[in-house]
Amino acid sequence: MDTLDIFRLKSGIKAHVRFTSSTMIGFNGGPKGSDLTIQNWCNLSQNCHSKLGCMFNIPNDALISPGFDPQTYLAGAKNFRVKAIEVFEVKR
Repeated sequence: MDTLDIFRLKSGIKAHVRFTSSTMIGFNGGPKGSDLTIQNWCNLSQNCHSKLGCMFNIPNDALISPGFDPQTYLAGAKNFRVKAIEVFEVKR
């Protein structure tokens, strides 16, 4: 992912942002799983994971690219360690 991509919610999906005792944040799309889960102590082990397409639509350009894998698109691997987190506020 070399450019800024905008991921839109799938229609009919009731979105959940999850916070638990072991999860810093998770974007849960229901029975299909989570698009992105960042676990507590995410900088110490590769216990975070991604699987794009559960809650958010996959960008069209990604779908047509050779070798596209929804589990590695966001972070380069299905399971990963977080080096840094940036937080932004979006205002209308």
